[in-house]
Amino acid sequence: SVISNLHADDAPSQMEYSLKLWEEIMMGLYEVIISQLVLYEVRRCPEPKLSVLSNYLDKVEYDELEMDVDIAILAQKYIDDGIIPVKYREDALHIAAATVNN
Repeated sequence: SVISNLHADDAPSQMEYSLKLWEEIMMGLYEVIISQLVLYEVRRCPEPKLSVLSNYLDKVEYDELEMDVDIAILAQKYIDDGIIPVKYREDALHIAAATVNN
């Protein structure tokens, strides 16, 4: 994810793209919408990554998407229909959250 890749020393090209996008976000070029799932994932990060990512988030305004039953149902449909493998359930939830919330 963009947020996780802001501090991804093991994936320098992904980190570079994420940092460039974050600069544009800081300039107000994009509306930022983050699901509760993303915030939960950030909170699970070990230090020092947790502090670094939290610092990034503290510097921007964002709307928070609540995870609800419609999202869970759609994510499960993606899995059941073979669109997304079960081992990527969290990715299915991210996609479903974006879809349900347009």
